[in-house]
Amino acid sequence: MSRICVVLCFGLAFIGWIACKSPSGEKGQSSGPKSEVEKAYRKLQDLNATQIEVTYKLIGVRNQLLSMPKDSPPTRDLTRQLAILNKRATELVSEVFRAGLEYQAAVQSEQSTKEPQGSTNSPPSLIIEEGGLKLYAFSIQTDEDSGTRSVVGELVNEGTNMVVDVTLVFDLYDAKNQAVGAVSDFTANIQAGSRWSFKALILDEAAVHPEFKSLDYEGKGQAKLPQLPGTKPKPVSPEPAIPE
Repeated sequence: MSRICVVLCFGLAFIGWIACKSPSGEKGQSSGPKSEVEKAYRKLQDLNATQIEVTYKLIGVRNQLLSMPKDSPPTRDLTRQLAILNKRATELVSEVFRAGLEYQAAVQSEQSTKEPQGSTNSPPSLIIEEGGLKLYAFSIQTDEDSGTRSVVGELVNEGTNMVVDVTLVFDLYDAKNQAVGAVSDFTANIQAGSRWSFKALILDEAAVHPEFKSLDYEGKGQAKLPQLPGTKPKPVSPEPAIPE
């Protein structure tokens, strides 16, 4: 009898929990398609009703069986009914518990979708800036058509002049952070105010993490060449005055 009471108490406790957690607008018939929360709530509510109904039937059959002599004709049929109801009541305990978890998960999922998310228009992370060129965050992506992987990202020319013969190089590392090689991509030019979507093909399957290595282009550093050691500019001699 104690097991039956536990099952009944479990069902009554879940009904009380549903009353506190039930979604708004459930008193009347809602128009339109039901949300996942409403579906999960309805399933839990139906299982609770079934659990209580089975439990009361089980208690009734058990009371009849206890009130009859052991050798009376209805005893065998009541014993069979009691076994079936007891099995179903045990199954319903697990089903109601799982339905409760599903309802909680649906509520949490709906709440998370309603919470304000971080701005999707936030600027990407700037990795390096050299002259008018800016390299932003890059990553390894897989081409769905070919199945190949590449280091992809964007290099932006925010300068006023076109940059030519641009080469980007990335070091590659495996899951243990061990170097497994390098990859690169090249473009003939990047117009002023435009961007280059680079794609450095990866051949090593062990590579999982790229790191920026170098950026080269024509004329890099030429404007700031140091003066050769030991050389001095010759002084300019004044031109002789022409007599009048």
